[in-house]
Amino acid sequence: MIRYFSNHPTIANLLMIGFIAVGLVMVPSLQRETFPRIAPNKLQITVVYPGATPETVEEAICQRLEDAIDGVDGLHETTCDAREGRASATIHQWRDVYVVRKTVRVGYCRCRVVGG
Repeated sequence: MIRYFSNHPTIANLLMIGFIAVGLVMVPSLQRETFPRIAPNKLQITVVYPGATPETVEEAICQRLEDAIDGVDGLHETTCDAREGRASATIHQWRDVYVVRKTVRVGYCRCRVVGG
């Protein structure tokens, strides 16, 4: 085969141009796995409450937030961390994060009035 292409260089060049053309046509449809597609399964909510003690944050934010999202379907685990001046809640879910986020947002808005 090498001998054939060395005797007929035009056919070798045409074959090379064909391979390049097919490669250029196929490039857009190649699957690139640089960043694999993974569905997010965590939702984090951070609420700032300046000047509040951790006990106040626990009562005013964490408990209300946990009560508001308690009935959401598809949740696996909910944790809330109360610190001085802020609360951070992490929600692990089984279902699609976007559906749960919308439902949690509705529950979060219900408990939005915090302290006075």
